Amino acid sequence: SSGINAEWPLRPGKEPKLTDEIYNAQIKDRVVLLCGASSGIGENMAYQLAEKQAKLVLVARTESKLQRVKEKALQLGSPQVEIISYDFSDVDNSYTVVDKTIELFGKLDYLVLNHASMPHGMFLAFEKHQQPEFIERLFRINFFSYI
Repeated sequence: SSGINAEWPLRPGKEPKLTDEIYNAQIKDRVVLLCGASSGIGENMAYQLAEKQAKLVLVARTESKLQRVKEKALQLGSPQVEIISYDFSDVDNSYTVVDKTIELFGKLDYLVLNHASMPHGMFLAFEKHQQPEFIERLFRINFFSYI
């Protein structure tokens, strides 16, 4: 039981408040697949979920960065952290991260799609950023891998 006592169906303005107790109960021991977990928002989300004792699958391209996040997440309280190095520009096989998560844990409770790719500096300011292959890769990662 989640501890939420609410009438069903919920009416606007009658939603239960998300207390820390309810949030913690919804996260503890849940399997969270977190894409884009090697830096920025994804990295910080991994740490917050670890403090709530979620089981984590961290996904990003760079395995060494994922390993660093994994070690800290374990220190912060996650009971289990797995990493998957994956480049989401490979849209046709992106389902494999979900399959691998289910293979590792037997289930998937939450999927967080936080991965993205952007060039450093001004967009289209450099010749390489104007190449169709580069722009296509950005669309594969930032749009098509999500659908």
